[in-house]
Amino acid sequence: MRNKYAALAMVVALCFLTFLPGYTPNAMANTNPYTYDISQGNIIISAGTTSGIKVSYGSGQADDNITTSQAITITDSSPSTPTANIVYVNRSLGTLNITLENVNISGNQPFSIGYETNVDLTLVGQNTLNAGSGLSSGLLIGSGSTLEVTAASTGSLTAIGGSGGGSGGGAGIGGAGNYYDGGDCGTVTINGGTVTAIGGSGSYGGAGIGGGGGESGNGGNGGAVTINGGTVTAIGGSGGGAGIGSGAGYFISKGTLTINGGSVKASSQPYVYNSSNNQEYLVTISGLPASAGMSYSVNGGSSFSCSTDNNGKLYLWLPQTAVSATDTVLITTSGTRYLASGAVSATSANNFTAKVLPAATTNTATNVTSSGATLNGTINAHGDSTTVTFDYGTSTSYGSTAPASLSPVTGSTDTAVSAAITGLQPNMTYHYRVEGVNSGGTTDGSDETFTTDAVPISDFATTAKTSSTAAFTWTAASGATGVIIQQSPSGANTWTTASTTSGAIAVDATTATVTGLSPATGYDFRLMMTGGVNAGNSNSVTVTTDPAPVVPTTYSVTIGSLTGGSITANPTSATSGTAINLTITPNAGMKLTPGTLKYNDGTTDYPISGTSFTMPAASVTVSAQFEQIPANSYTVSIGSLTGGSITANPTSATSGTAINLTITPNAGMKLTPGTLKYNDGTTDYPISGTSFTMPAASVIISAVFEAIPDSTHEGGGGGFSGGGSTSGGGTTITGNVINGTTGAVVSNLTGTVTTDSNGNYTVSMKAAQTVTFQQPDGTSSPLSDLSKVSYVSLGGSPVTVSADGTINLQNLAKGTDNQYKITYDLGNGQTLTLGTLEVIVSKDGTVSLKCSLIDPYGIITDAATGKPIVGAKVTLYYANTDRNKANGKTPDTVVSLPGIDGFKPNNNQDPQTSDTYGAYGFMVFPTTDYYLVATKDGYNQYTSPTISVEQDIVKWNFKMNQTSLGVIRLAGQSRVDTALAIAIAEYTGQISNVVLATADNYPDALSGSVLAYKLNAPILLVGSSEADQAKVLDYMKANLDPSGNVYILGGTAVVSADMEAKIKADGFKQITRLGGTDRYDTCDKIADQLQVKNGTPVVLAYGENYPDALSISSMAAEMQYPILLVQKDGIDDAVKNEIAAIKPSKVYIIGGEGVISSTVESQIEQITTLDKTNIVRIAGQDRYDTSLAVAQYFNLAGQSVCIATGNNFSDALAGSVYAANHNASIILADGSLSDQVVNYLKSKNLTGAAIFGGEAVANKGIEQQLSQLIGK
Repeated sequence: MRNKYAALAMVVALCFLTFLPGYTPNAMANTNPYTYDISQGNIIISAGTTSGIKVSYGSGQADDNITTSQAITITDSSPSTPTANIVYVNRSLGTLNITLENVNISGNQPFSIGYETNVDLTLVGQNTLNAGSGLSSGLLIGSGSTLEVTAASTGSLTAIGGSGGGSGGGAGIGGAGNYYDGGDCGTVTINGGTVTAIGGSGSYGGAGIGGGGGESGNGGNGGAVTINGGTVTAIGGSGGGAGIGSGAGYFISKGTLTINGGSVKASSQPYVYNSSNNQEYLVTISGLPASAGMSYSVNGGSSFSCSTDNNGKLYLWLPQTAVSATDTVLITTSGTRYLASGAVSATSANNFTAKVLPAATTNTATNVTSSGATLNGTINAHGDSTTVTFDYGTSTSYGSTAPASLSPVTGSTDTAVSAAITGLQPNMTYHYRVEGVNSGGTTDGSDETFTTDAVPISDFATTAKTSSTAAFTWTAASGATGVIIQQSPSGANTWTTASTTSGAIAVDATTATVTGLSPATGYDFRLMMTGGVNAGNSNSVTVTTDPAPVVPTTYSVTIGSLTGGSITANPTSATSGTAINLTITPNAGMKLTPGTLKYNDGTTDYPISGTSFTMPAASVTVSAQFEQIPANSYTVSIGSLTGGSITANPTSATSGTAINLTITPNAGMKLTPGTLKYNDGTTDYPISGTSFTMPAASVIISAVFEAIPDSTHEGGGGGFSGGGSTSGGGTTITGNVINGTTGAVVSNLTGTVTTDSNGNYTVSMKAAQTVTFQQPDGTSSPLSDLSKVSYVSLGGSPVTVSADGTINLQNLAKGTDNQYKITYDLGNGQTLTLGTLEVIVSKDGTVSLKCSLIDPYGIITDAATGKPIVGAKVTLYYANTDRNKANGKTPDTVVSLPGIDGFKPNNNQDPQTSDTYGAYGFMVFPTTDYYLVATKDGYNQYTSPTISVEQDIVKWNFKMNQTSLGVIRLAGQSRVDTALAIAIAEYTGQISNVVLATADNYPDALSGSVLAYKLNAPILLVGSSEADQAKVLDYMKANLDPSGNVYILGGTAVVSADMEAKIKADGFKQITRLGGTDRYDTCDKIADQLQVKNGTPVVLAYGENYPDALSISSMAAEMQYPILLVQKDGIDDAVKNEIAAIKPSKVYIIGGEGVISSTVESQIEQITTLDKTNIVRIAGQDRYDTSLAVAQYFNLAGQSVCIATGNNFSDALAGSVYAANHNASIILADGSLSDQVVNYLKSKNLTGAAIFGGEAVANKGIEQQLSQLIGK
C-alpha cells in the first residue's frame, strides 16, 4: 500500500487542495428550552429515571424524564476556543433529535452515539469535532448505532478522527481506531448540510466516513453510508484509510455506500513521500482569504502556487518537523503576506493558523546633513498593530536602530513613517531599511543608502606673512586623501594651486607656508580637501603681502689719527640709530683730554658724551686728543661693584687732593656699613663719609652693597641712641629719627628734660625734628607745615604744638615707655599716621628718645635690569570698591591730594613724576582704597592691584617692563633648561640674588615665588644629574655677583649638600638654606624671610598638590602676600603660629572644599578672629577653572598673560616671578585654552603673552589662540 502511493506523493501534495469544498457558517437564533452549553461541562444523555431521557450537564446538573421526541440543542458559548468536554449519547435510547450549533470540541471522543441509539442531527453554524491524538472518531458511530444528518441542516460539521499515535487512526465519522481491529461503522445517512470528515492519521489510517484503522488486525467495517443531499467531503486518514469505507488494516472489511443526491467528494490519504524519500503529513492552514490564489514557500525555500478552499484553508503536505524546531510558511496573495508556523507532527493533526504580516517599503532619506538624516518608509499594518523601526549603519549589517516617530501603526492603509537620526559621521555612506513587527512576524523593507554631507575646514587662518610668503594654520583633517592650498587674486575668484615650501602638503598637516607671492599684493586663499569628513573647500582668507623690504644702508666708523692713546669702535659699521661703543686706552702717563672726543659725519663735529654715541645716517670719523698726566698725579679707579655704582671726582689728582665720591645704590639696595674703602696697592683704608684725601699713590675704590628688606606694607621698628648734658634750663638729651623700614638713622633729635614737683619728667623739643624724612638721594628733609602735624598718646591724649613749634611731653614717670602716634592732617578730619615718637624713662630716671617714621617713598625699577626708572608718570586713582562708594568716593577718578611743601620729590602732587632714584610719594587719605597707573615711553603701562590704606602710610614699590608685543615661548629641553630660559629672558644685567629649588618635586618650592620677587631673583631648578647641576652653576657664574646671595628652598634631601658645596667652590659664600622638617615648616621659614608687616593678607593653598599654589603665585608675589601651605582638614602648628604672628587682615583660600575643607576656615576664624567676609575662597571645578577664577578675582591690570601646563609644577614655578614682574596672571592650560579663558583674555586687550615650556607641554594650538587674541 505504501509503494502504491509513493510515486504520487508530490502530485498529491501540490494538487489535493483543489478537491476540497468550503462552507459558509450560519449562526441561527436559538429558542429551544433544552439547550446546553458544552463549554460549561460534559453533556451525557442517558435513559430517564422513569421515562424518556435524562440530560446531565454543567457541574452535575440534570434534566430528567424528557420525552425522546423533545429536540435537544447543544451550543458553545466560546466557539473560538476548543473545549475538551464531550457529548455522550448512551445506548438503547431510541431515536433522538439533537441540534449542534457552533460547537468546537477538541479532545478524545468528542461526540459518541451508543449502541441501538439513533440520532437525527441538525447542523447550525460551524461545528468542529476533533479527536486529536487519541484513537476515537471525531463523531463515533459504532456498529448498531445510527446517525442521520437532517435535511434541515444549514450549517457545517468538520469531524476529524484521532491520529492514534503509532496505532490505527479513528474515522472522521464512524468507528474508532485500535491497536488490533479497527472499530466498525454503524449506519450513517446524510440528507443536508456541509459535512467534512477526515480520518485520523496513523500507521493505519481511519476512514473519512466508515471504519477505524486497526494496527495488527482488520480495518474497521465501512458500515452502511447513504448520502441523499448536502455537500460531503470525506478524506481517509494518512496510512490508508478510505475516504468512505473501511479503515486501513492488515485486512480490509467492506461496507456499503449509497449516493442518492448531494455533492460527494471522497478520497483516501495515502502515505506521501517527497523526493528525498521522507514521509510527509497533511497540514491545514486557516486564517487566509477564501478561494484565493496565492503562492507559498516553506522555511525560505522555493515558491509554489496554490489556492485556498471556500473556508479560507490551505492544505499542504510537509515532512515531520525536527525536534525542538518550528516550520514557517510564508504565503503571499494579492500583495499581502501571511506567516504560519508550527511543528509538523506524524501522530497528531497539524492545524496551523496564518497571521497577516505588515507591508514595509523603504523610501528615500531626506534632510541629510553632515551628522544626521531623516529616514523614511511606508508601512501597511493590515489591521494588526505594528511596531516600526529603522535599521541603519555603514554596511548591510546595520548595527543601529531608531524607532519611527509614528509607532505602532494600525489600520489597513499605507502609512508614511520616519525617524530622525543624529550622531553620524560626515561624508559617509549609510545603509538603512524600514522594519515592521506585528503578531504575525517581521517585514523588512529594501536596503537603501544615503551619504552624509562633508564638513569643510572652517578655521583656515593666516599666522604670518612677508613680502613673498604667507603662513597658514588649520585643524588637522580627518581621513583626507589630498590637501592643497589654492590662491586667487583678491576678489577675482580664479583659483589656482599655490606653491608651498614643503611641496606636497601631508594629509595630516596643520600648517603650510605659501611662497612665490608678489609684494604689496592682495590674495585670497583657501584650503581644498579631497576625501574624508572635511572634503571640499574651506573658508577663504584674504592676505595682503608686505611691501618689498627696504635694505637699510650701512655706514662705517673710522678712527682718526691719534697720538698718546688708541680708540676702538664696536661695531665698526652699522645702520643709522645703532649704538657705537668706544674703548679708549691712553698710553702710559697719558689721559684723554676732556672735551676732545668727537665724531664727524663729513660736515660737522659732534661731541661724544661718555664712551658711546648713536650712529647717524652717514659714515663718521672719530677723533680725540690725549695729554700727559701731570707729575705726581695719581689715578682713582673704581673696583668691580654689584648692587650699585660709585663715581669719583676728580679721577686723577696729586697727593693731598680731596676726592669726592658719589655713591648710588641700585633700587632696593644700600651701602653696607664699613665696606667703603680705598686701596693704595698694599693696604685697604676705610673711607668715612663720602670723601677721602688722595695719598701719594694711585688707588682703587671698593664697596659692598646689600639688599634693603623690601615689603609692600612697611613701617615700625628700629633702635634708638641717646645721651644728655645738663644746662640751666634742664638736661639736654639726644636721640635719633629712624627709618622704620630699614632701621637707618635719618637725623638726630634734641630735647630738654625737666622735673616737676611730683618727680615726673617733661621732655620739650622742636616738633620739626620728628617729621624729617630721608629722601631717596640720602638727604633729609623736614615737613615745612607743622600746623597739620599732631601727636597723640596711646591713651588718646593729644599733645599741643606751641606757636614756636615746640612740643611738651609731660607727666612722664620713671620706669615707663611712652609712645605717641605722629599723624598728618589731610583735611576734612582725615589723618594719616607718619610714625611713632617714643620716650623711655628708666627706673633710675634716664630718658631716651626715639622717633620711627614710615618710609613713604615707593621705588619704580626696570623689571629686567633692576635699575630705577626716571621720569615715569604716576597717577593715583580711587579704586572701584564698596568701601569707596559708601564713603562718596567716585571710582576710577584721579585723587585730589593736598600739597605738602617739603615732601619731596613732588610735594604730594597727583599725578607726579619719578625722580632720578625712581622714587615717588603720596600722602593719601586713610581708610580708602586706591590704585596706581604708571606710564613711560618704551615701557608697558603698569596698573597696580587695589591698595588698601588704613591709618598708616603704605609704601608701594613696583616694576615696569619694557614694551614687548606678541607671543614668546620660554622653553628648554628639560624643566631645568626652561627655568634657565626664563631667567635669561627676564634678567639682562648682573643679578644680586638667586633662588634655587629642586626640579624633581614641588612641596618646598611652592611658597618661593613671593620671596624671589622680593629679592628680584630668578627661580632656578636644580636637577639630580651632574649635567643639570652644571647648567645652573654656569648660569650663576655668568650672571650672579660673586658677593651675591643664594637662597636654597628645602633641606638637603631635595637640594643636596653636594650641590651646596659646588656653589661655595665656585666662590659664592652668601648661602641661605630655608628648609624645615616638612613642606609646611619650610613654607613657614620662607614666610619669615619675607618680614611682612602685621596685617598683611595671607594666601592658603593645598600642600599635597601644586596647581592651586601656582595659580596664585604671580599675584601673591606682586602683592607680597605670603603663601602658606595647609592640609585638607587642618593647619600645621608652625603655619598656625605664622598666621597668628602676621595677624592678617584677610585670608585667601585657593581651591574648593575638595582640597581645603570648611574645617580650615573655622580654624582660621579662631586663629585670627576674622569674620567670614574677610576669609575669601577662590575656586573652580578643577585646577584649570581655579586658575581662571584666581585671574578673574584679582584681575591684574597688565596687558599680558602667562600660560603654563597644569600637568606639572616646574614651568609655572620658574615663570611665577617673570609673571609677577610683568603684572600678569599665570593661567594653567591643558591642550587648549577653554572658551571661558579666551573670553576673559579678550576683555584684557592683550598686547603680549608668554608660554612657559615647549610644545610637548603647551602645544602649538595654544600659541595660535594667543596670537589671534593679540592680533600678532
